[in-house]
Amino acid sequence: MSKNKYLSPKSVARFFVAPLALAVLAACGGGGSDDDDEEPVTVSVMTGTVAEGAYINGAKIDVTCKAGGSVESATTDANGAFSVTLSDDSERPCVIVATKPDGGKLRSVVPGGNPNPTHVNISTMTDLFVSYVVGQTHGVDSANVDITALIKQDGDLFTQVVNNSQALGNSKGNFESYLQTEYGVSVAGFDFLTSPIVLGQPTDNVLEALLDVQVDVTAPDGTVTQVPLIGANGLPNAVAVEELKADAPAITSSDIPACTATTCGGDAGEEIVITGGNS
Repeated sequence: MSKNKYLSPKSVARFFVAPLALAVLAACGGGGSDDDDEEPVTVSVMTGTVAEGAYINGAKIDVTCKAGGSVESATTDANGAFSVTLSDDSERPCVIVATKPDGGKLRSVVPGGNPNPTHVNISTMTDLFVSYVVGQTHGVDSANVDITALIKQDGDLFTQVVNNSQALGNSKGNFESYLQTEYGVSVAGFDFLTSPIVLGQPTDNVLEALLDVQVDVTAPDGTVTQVPLIGANGLPNAVAVEELKADAPAITSSDIPACTATTCGGDAGEEIVITGGNS
């Protein structure tokens, strides 16, 4: 992975929110006037990291939530870090798409339920997981499924799984077992969706391991060939992804636990209060 210094989520938030605070103060008449103190402004911010075996610089980030989402797109820095401001009405679950400078896309999800994640990864691992859940809920023939549209639909199985922390936990457990059994890749001791990706740490090492995985693909005539799990473009190989989705155990509505106040839904992003006016 590129040897750039990692920025912590709090550092990223401070880096991006400071200009936002100046913009808010300017819109309110500035911070040096003789007017009374301005009312505090609360914004919701989501931070994260984009990586595929190296941090991805210049990726465009868009967040779509069950309600609300990005106020505008954000762009990753040299450490793959981003911070995006969300609309006031944003509610989880959410889908995040990172569009790389070459046009390739990686996807991730922000689950419903507690706790509310304040840091979210978008990586080859999270993209594979999204495909796995799509395979569970929509079957193998789901190449054209648009998860940014599904996340707005309460009745869709994909959305129900991502919204329910218990159901999503079950899918994550199955996915991690699959990676271990089929690819020999271990995901242990961290959450691949939310644990910050740090150089030389397990969150980074697992992405490096995915680059070495070869997948057996069986042709209609029975011929078996090997293809890389991650293609030369840094994205999951479409043929390998079809194998992944075919192996994903199907989910029906009866497999999804009933929602409670702590397992489903919730506000998206981390609320940050920006104060202005004279002290």
